[in-house]
Formats: sequence, structure tokens, C-alpha cells
Amino acid sequence: MLYRSHKAHLINSTIYKDLTSSHESSKQHGLLCSIPTENLTHITAYFDPPSLFALSLVNRVLYEHVNEDHTWHRAFLLKFFGILPESDIQSEKTLVLRRTESSWRREYVFRFNLTRRWEFSRNTTIAHVPVPSSISSMHLMQSNSLISSSIQYGIVSRSFPLTGKVLKGFLSPSSSGTGLGIGNPNTEFAPNVTACALTSNGGTAKIVWGCRNGEVAVMTAAKTMEMGIRSAARLIRCKVNEEHEAEVTHVEWDDTGSLFVSAARDGRIKLWDAKKVRCVWTSQYFLPALCVFLVLRSGYQGYTVASTMDSGEILLWSRITLTAEVPLSPMFGSPNVRIPNPIRDDDMSSVPTSLHVDNSSSYGAHVFVTYQSQSQFWGIIFEHTSSTCRFSKYYSDETSGAVTALSPCFGGANERGFVIAGHRLGWITIYPQANFLAPSSNDAIPLVYPTRRFEAHSDGSAVTAIAWNGIVLVTGSDLGDTSIFDACSFSRLRVLNSPLSPSRIRGIGIGAQAQAVPAGVNQILLGKERDFLVVSIGDRALAFKADVPSKYGKKKTSKTSEKKKAIKSAKGYEKVLVDQSITESLEEHNQKSQYLRKVCGREREHQENLNRLGLNEVEALEYVLMLSRDEALQRPRVGEGASQHRELDGPSGVIDDDEGDFDNIATDPPSSSRISSSSVTHVPEFPSIPHQISHSYHSLHPTGPVQSPESKAIPIAGPSNWASLPVSNQKIQIHPRGHREPREAAFREESVSSSLSSSTSGSSKRADSVSQSDEGAFPLINPSRSITDALSPSSSVGAGPTAKVNPNAQTQALASSTFAQDHGIVRGPTEDIDEDLKLAIQLSLESAKDEAQR
Repeated sequence: MLYRSHKAHLINSTIYKDLTSSHESSKQHGLLCSIPTENLTHITAYFDPPSLFALSLVNRVLYEHVNEDHTWHRAFLLKFFGILPESDIQSEKTLVLRRTESSWRREYVFRFNLTRRWEFSRNTTIAHVPVPSSISSMHLMQSNSLISSSIQYGIVSRSFPLTGKVLKGFLSPSSSGTGLGIGNPNTEFAPNVTACALTSNGGTAKIVWGCRNGEVAVMTAAKTMEMGIRSAARLIRCKVNEEHEAEVTHVEWDDTGSLFVSAARDGRIKLWDAKKVRCVWTSQYFLPALCVFLVLRSGYQGYTVASTMDSGEILLWSRITLTAEVPLSPMFGSPNVRIPNPIRDDDMSSVPTSLHVDNSSSYGAHVFVTYQSQSQFWGIIFEHTSSTCRFSKYYSDETSGAVTALSPCFGGANERGFVIAGHRLGWITIYPQANFLAPSSNDAIPLVYPTRRFEAHSDGSAVTAIAWNGIVLVTGSDLGDTSIFDACSFSRLRVLNSPLSPSRIRGIGIGAQAQAVPAGVNQILLGKERDFLVVSIGDRALAFKADVPSKYGKKKTSKTSEKKKAIKSAKGYEKVLVDQSITESLEEHNQKSQYLRKVCGREREHQENLNRLGLNEVEALEYVLMLSRDEALQRPRVGEGASQHRELDGPSGVIDDDEGDFDNIATDPPSSSRISSSSVTHVPEFPSIPHQISHSYHSLHPTGPVQSPESKAIPIAGPSNWASLPVSNQKIQIHPRGHREPREAAFREESVSSSLSSSTSGSSKRADSVSQSDEGAFPLINPSRSITDALSPSSSVGAGPTAKVNPNAQTQALASSTFAQDHGIVRGPTEDIDEDLKLAIQLSLESAKDEAQR
């Protein structure tokens, strides 16, 4: 009994000690140590890496908990995928996850730091113009250097995107395009280039050119980005007997850079050895079908060539094996499979828009193809063993729009692939790759639905380019904007605006040389460090690098900076500054208020006028347009009345077209007279004679002293558009007016219609230009006298015993009267003519008013 009682006492004391120690440890280490591990994991899942590292420094218990990889795994899933700690780890959300580190702790820290750099970096974008036209394609080389091609000029430029520096000298297949030029595209261009593909091997750039005459050439530029060493690029052209028979449309490199494939308008596809530019394989002719997209991939069982034709048909050549030595003659191959167009119609929607091939799987080759104006796309797998094809349709509803961009991400050994699709309305959809290994129950094409869907561009612009590297997802729109998202959570990190100047036409931007260039994003390249990208937009290359931000929770300070002493201001100076700021703010507020009152007052007055008239703005605008239309219709009527007025006031005698040629009317004067520049009067142009005619009055030999009469101009009424009529100095044939010959001194010929029309217009002043000569001029006579009096011998000015008459006056008067009788010119007193013309003018004016009122 004693032994048993002693043993029970020891047990009770041990339990009491354990309880006391646990109570003391809970008091010492806090409440978190008493929480079970599962519940503690639920709490730490909401912590970011800096918080977890800080928690591990509290005590040993929390340190051991933080060191567990499961703790970091749960925190990673909740941060990037939103999977709660109590949820299952295996979820469709983790489809896009691609691990790069060995542990979840390193993975979480690596992604957290990179995403913070993309989101909080203060670096600005740098845009430069590598080529003088739209960029056709780009390729990143070592040290984030860039080579860009231009099909329009047939050149390739070299530049550093982070500094915007473009190296001198372009690379082109011309004789001056070796890279040693001065960078003038007008002297180093190649006009016959129709296709170009870029790749690199270390610091060596490789360029394949396709020409208009079917020729194919390969250029190799060693140390192409070193500025201190300038070496000429080496160009190798293909043999003449191996050229294409028509224009080369597509060229593509393989993954290794040792082979490339080309397609031309002759309907053939050729495979080339890049080192010697020898054709090692060629296909049969497929005319009239033409290649739209071309892809070359290398795999375990040889090379695979895929092509889409303009009819929507897909051609596939697989398991192409090449020997180490280049064959003397190329091998011929027919396609292993010809896949018909999966769209069962013949409209424009059957034109392929993109083609993607993966040949890394030993099971078969995966092919993805998209078609124009289709919201879904198709996936095809070609089995190497059975040489059969299996289809799958990736479905999307019409609310997302047609598929405009596609980026498949093929999985590895233990990872499932997925496909990222961009749509016309700015949406992004994520599809899992179809499982072709699962047996199908029927012959129907299986449908694949998206697992994730989000709006990448809220302005409704189409997605034109997609790039994904496991850390970030970058999308480009047709307006030139670039959006950067987290690759797992798809949260927006940053938006890069377009560097192009906008235009009024959607999809068109203004380039560096004020030329029209495509405004959409053409290509997106991501650097190997996963913190750098280059985007091609029109003729600009936009670069951005995610720099390391400041330490988490601390502001970035300089070590060498000293504390600045506070500057003590004079007493009352701060009050003066405050009063001055208040005064300036009040003045600015008053000016703004006055401007707003003025603007609102005008709007209020305008609205009151509309309310008084009982109209809204649309009705008022229609009313104004109606008045403008009525006024425009009245203008031809007024012009018609004016033309009738001119017809009534016109000359009574006109010569026919074939009765006189007056080419030398002002250039061939008689030898007995000289014409000065001041003696030419310009007569306004009539609609029937749209050329300006110059009349000159020849000087006569007076018998009395020389007199210089004043020059007066008689404006002739006519249409308002005479000044806009074309003026020409060509020789023309016109109907000259019949001029009466002078019978005595001081006689001046005047047109009756001109005098009457000028007398009826109250706003015009009468003036005439009279010729001046060295011998003198005749004095003016009274224009109110009759024509018969002016032509009579006794109507001369200063008639009397001392007046002398020209001896040839009677002969000239006789010729003038004969001319008038031949052409029906009636000579009567001026008073009778005035009365008739006044009546005609009055009638024409009344008719014009009636037409205007109608």
C-alpha cells in the first residue's frame, strides 16, 4: 500500500509540473503557441514573406512553424490563387502555375519580389524608332539588345531599348547593307525583300531574307551589338537552280537556328540548311492554294512542318529526318495528313489568322489554329504511330468577341498545358489543353470550356498580342496600350500607354515622320530575367524594366545625404506667405467663377431662346440648315436674273466665232503708235469668255497741245465669282464689239450699254482708261451727247474758225457706217436708246425680284 501511494504521488506531481510548465510557457511565449498547428496554419496563410520572416523571430515554436514548407505552400496558394487554407490544394486555378524553385518558400519569395518590382517600380518607359517604317518583327539578344526588321525597306536595325540608342549601319541583302554604313535607309535598303525572319546564337545575329524573284539568302553578323568593333556581316545566297519560282511570302527559323523553312507563291514549301543555304527538302506543288502561315518545329522523332492554306486547309509533314551531311539533291515529301477546313462554309470567316505547333511530345504533334471572325478555335493532335488526327473545339460565347490573339503554353512531364486566348472585345480566356489520351464515347468533336475569364482592356479594344513567362501576363490592344497582369492571380500590375500620336481614324497612329502607321501592338517580347519587356507599336519600340523598389515598409534614403538644418525665417514672414497664398487663391477662384458665370450665362440665354421658340437644339439645328438650304437655292436664281440683266444691257452688234481671230490684239500694235503699261484697261471676265482680255487705246497725233486726261475705271456689274475664274494667257478667238471710228478730234468711243449700266448702279463710280503717248491724246467730250452728233463733222470740241478736222475722218466715218449696215446696227439718237434700255432694265429687275421671292 505504501508503495502504491508513493507511486501515485509521483504521477500526480509530474502532471502538476507539466501543467505548470505549460502554463508558464504559454505566459512566456504568448497565445499563438497554445493554438493547434492546423489553426495556426490558417492564420499564417494570410501573411506575406516579410511578415512570416518577422514571425519566425518571435520564439522557437513559431520559428519551427514558419520553417515548415507546408506553411509557405498555403500562404502561396492564398496569395496568388485565392485558395483558402481549408480548401483542396488540387484546383483548376493552379492550371497556370509553373514552378521555378525547388521549395515553396523560395517560390513564394521569388514571385513576391518580382511582382512588387513590376507593380511599384518607378522606372519610366523608353520609346525609340529603330527603323523609318512600321516594325515587321523583333528579336531580343544578349544584354537586352534588340534587332528589328522592316519589310518595307528591307533592312534590319540594331539598338539598345533601355537607352534608345540605335547603332549606325543597317543590315540588308544589298551590297551596302553590311552594317558598316552610316544608317541612311535610302542608300542601304533592299527593295526586293518580301519576307524576313530573325534569330541569334549568343552575340551572333542570323537573318534569313526572302526576295521577290524567289531567291533566299542568309546573313550572319558576328559581334553585331559591340560598338567598339565593327565587322562586316556575311551574306550567302542560295543557288539559282534551288530558288523558288515566284515571290517568297514566308520564312521561319526552327528552334535551334540551324534550319529554316520558306514558302512562295509558286505553291511549294522548302526546307533549307542555314549554314550552306542548301535546299534539303521540298514539297509538291499546291497551286492554286497559297500558304498563309508556316511553322517549323523540331522534336524527338524529327522535324515537323505545318502550313495553313488560304482555303482553310491544314497540311502537316511530320517525322522529317535529315542526315548530318547535306544531300546533293533535295528530298521530296508529300504531306502525312491533309486536314480539311473545320468550318463547314465558304465565307470569309474560314481564312486562318494564326497557327501554333508543338512537337515536343513523343505521343504526337499538337496544332492550334484560329479563323477570322470566329469566337472559338480548334485544337488538333496528330498521332505519330497511327498517323491519325483528333479534333477538339475550344468554345467561347459571343459576348467575348472573335479570337484575335492566341498563346498556347504546353505542359511538361507532370504539368498540363493550357491556352490563353485574346478576344476582340478586350477579354482574356484561359482554356485547359484537351486530354486526347482519354477515350471518346462517340465521334463528335469534344468541346473545351474556359476555366478563367477576365477583362484585360476595359475600353473595349481588341487584344492583338499576348506574352506569358510564368511571372507576368502581358497583353496589347489595337489602340496601342499594354496591360501587365500577374501570371497566377491575373491582377493588374501596370498599364503602359501608347507612344504614338493619336489620329482621328481608329487603328491608325502617326509615326515619327508624320506617316500613318498601325496603332495596335504588333509583338511583345519578354526578357530572360523576367523583369524586362519590349513592345512594338507602329514604328516605335517601347521598353520597360521593372527596377528593384525600396525596402518593404521603409523609404529609400541616401547614405551620403546629411540632415539639413531647418531654415529659420524672420518673424511674420510665414504669415506674409500665407496671406499671399490666400490672396492668389481667391483671385484664381474669382476668375474661374467669373468665367463659369459667363459660360453658364450664355448657355442659359441660349436655352431661354430655344424655350421661347419652342424648339430643342436638334430642331434648331435643322431649322438653321433649312434656312441655309433655301439661301443656297436662291443664289442661282439671283445669278440667273443678273445674267438676264447683262443680256439686256449687252452690245447690239456681235461678230461670229469664225469671222475674226484676235490673237495679237495686245501684242502686235501698229508701227505708228507705242503702247505704255498705264494705257491698258483690264476688262472683267464674263462667264461666256473665261479669259482676261486687255484692251488698249492707241494714241493719235493731235493738232493741238498735248493734254493728259484723268484715268477712270468703269466697273461692270456681274457675278460675284468672276475673281475665282481661271486666268490664262492663251490665245483665244472672241467676238469683238463694233467700235465706231472717230470723225473728229476729241472724240472718245464708249459702249452705250456700259454707260447705261454704270449710270443705273449708284454704288459704282464711272472711270475709263485712255491711252497715253508721246504725241498726246484727245480731250474728253460730253458723254451725254448723241452718237450722231459726236460722229458729225460739226460736233468737235472747240468748233469754230480755228478748228481743224482730221483729213481721214470722212473715210473712217464711211467705213464705220458700212460696217454698221452690214451687221444690222441701228444708229439712232441716244434719247430713244436710253428710254428703251431703261424699260428693259426695269423689267429685268422686276423679274429678278419675283424669282428671288419664289
